[in-house]
Parts: sequence; C-alpha cells; structure tokens
Amino acid sequence: PDHFQRCPNILCTTSTSHETFFGRVHPNTSTLTLLHVSPLVQEQEDLFKEEHGIFADMPFLRYYLPDIPVTSIVISQKLPWQQHQAALLTLFEQLFDEQTVFIVSSDFSHYLPLDEAEEMDKQTLATIRTQDLSRIASLQNPAQSDCPNCLWLLASLAKKQGFYHPQILQHTNSAKILRDPNVPETTSHFSISWSEEPRREP
Repeated sequence: PDHFQRCPNILCTTSTSHETFFGRVHPNTSTLTLLHVSPLVQEQEDLFKEEHGIFADMPFLRYYLPDIPVTSIVISQKLPWQQHQAALLTLFEQLFDEQTVFIVSSDFSHYLPLDEAEEMDKQTLATIRTQDLSRIASLQNPAQSDCPNCLWLLASLAKKQGFYHPQILQHTNSAKILRDPNVPETTSHFSISWSEEPRREP
C-alpha cells in the first residue's frame, strides 16, 4: 500500500535500485517497461525512500536471493480503484511468468485491542477463503486490512491462474510480540503462501 498517500496514480513504481546492508537490489527492466506503458502507473522515485512496506523486505530478499531482480510497486489507498479492476488484473497478468514471485507486503488489522483484532483477523481469513473477490475488495481498512486492494489483486490473480490455495504460515499481533495483551492499539500480521495445490497447515 501507499502508506503516505503520495502516489498520484493508481500505481507507482521506481526505476532506481534499493540499497541494503547486503548490497543493492535492482528492478527488472522488462517489468518496468510493461509498467511504464500503462496509464495506471507513474514513476515516483522519492516515494520509495520512506515506503517501509518495501524497504523493510529488501534486505531479506538481497540476503537470501541475492541475484534476483525485484520491482517495487505501490497501490494507492486514496484514489478510487474499483473502476480499474479489469485493467489492473490485465496489467499484472502481463508481468507474470513461471519464474515470477508476487509478494504483498501489508499488515492486517490496525488500531484495535487484541481481542477485537483477533476477531477481525478471523473474519478476514474466512473472507479470503471464500474466494469471493467482491468481499475481499470490501474488507475494512484499517480494521481488517492495510490494503484491501492488494489482497483483491492477489486473490484475483490466484483465482484466474489456478493457485488459490492460501496456506497460513504464521499469524501474530504486535501485542503478542511485545508480550503485552493490554495495549490499547495493535497491528496484526499474517504470513501466507499461495500455491497450485492445497497444503496442510502447520
């Protein structure tokens, strides 16, 4: 998600590489070419200097997968995007091949006490498992998801391309991480992998 609402279009990207402690992470030039010809996309280099949803992930990608290119994209949380759903899906389908990994870096429930956040997460997960794309697009922001349109895009691609088998790898909450269940506001997190075949969850 565009956390700071600086993207002037539906999507923003950057052609610059990301500096990490383990070296630079470069974008995929062919992916950038496809993005730049879309009217939904705008180049916005400065936006990515503070976009924690992306730069927090880059050191891990550089360390564990040092040779892969990574193209950064944010999606607007302020502009009306529903009217562009078909175009968004078409664009992202063009970016995919058998060696492409699509990573959504986004939190889930925000600003709720732990018990309310847990209930919201339960509802969110149930919605994702219904494969009802309109319900996923309508998830509450910020009570359920930091980026409902991110989840809608992932779910839509999964459904259309046949990998709609989400597996929960981890579910946690900032209150649990801090070992303080009484904090008034929390943030929850899921780690989810999506695959062509169903897998047994741990």
